[in-house]
Amino acid sequence: MAVPCLSDKIYQDLCRAIIQKKLLRMDSIGCASQSGSYMFDPKGDIYSCLEIVGQTQYVLGNYAQKEGLLWYEQERKNWQGNNVATSPKCSKCKFAFLCRGGCIVRKMKLKKHNSLQCENFHAMFKDAANRAYQAYLSNSETTA
Repeated sequence: MAVPCLSDKIYQDLCRAIIQKKLLRMDSIGCASQSGSYMFDPKGDIYSCLEIVGQTQYVLGNYAQKEGLLWYEQERKNWQGNNVATSPKCSKCKFAFLCRGGCIVRKMKLKKHNSLQCENFHAMFKDAANRAYQAYLSNSETTA
C-alpha cells in the first residue's frame, strides 16, 4: 500500500473544504499510533506503528507473557503522549493543527540527521492551497 505524500493529503483536505464546503479537518495528532493503535507481531510484541514492527527498541508491551499482558509504560507514553501541544516548536506554529505534528517515525529518522519535519510544511501548504484553488476554479467553470 502506497503512503500518500503529505502535500497530496493537504491538497485533498483543502479541496474537500473548498469544493465540497466541508469543514477543514484539524487535529492535534499525526496518526493513529498516537491514539492507541496497536500492531501485534507473532512473537507477542506490541507496537504502535506498522513501520517499526520488528524494531525491538519500540516495543510497547507483550501479549504472550505467562503473567498476562505486559505494558512498557514509558514507551507507551512516548507514543501516546506525543501531540502538537507537547512539542515546543509545534505549540507555537500556526500550521500545527493542519500538519498535526507529522509522523513520529519520520521525526525520529530526521532527528538523526539534524533535520526538522516541519521545515517544508509552509511550502507544501502553499502548493496544496494553490492547487486546491485551481481545482475550485476549474470546478466552478464546469458547473457554471
